[in-house]
Amino acid sequence: MTENDVVEAGHLEARASVSRSEDALTKKRQRRKPVPLEELPTGLWTVGDCARYLGKSDDWVYKRSADGTLPMRKHGADNRYVPAEIVAWATRAKGQ
Repeated sequence: MTENDVVEAGHLEARASVSRSEDALTKKRQRRKPVPLEELPTGLWTVGDCARYLGKSDDWVYKRSADGTLPMRKHGADNRYVPAEIVAWATRAKGQ
C-alpha cells in the first residue's frame, strides 16, 4: 500500500462519515405526519401522544410546554395534555 492509497482511503472514509451525518440530519428534519385523533388514547396524553397528534417531535412539545405556548398539566414530574385543549390550541394555531 502506497502513501497515495492511504490518503485516498482516508478521504473515502471522511466522505462516508459526512454522508452518514447528512442522512441523520435529513431524517431528523423530515416532517412528521400527524396521527388522527382516533388513533390516540383517551384520557390524558403523554408528551409522545401530543407530539404524534401535532406531527412534531417530543423536543418541540417539551419546548412549547416550557415556554407556555402549549397548554399542559403537571402530573407529578411529568407533563400531561388534555386532548380537547390540544385540539383547540391546534385549531387556533392553524387560523393564525
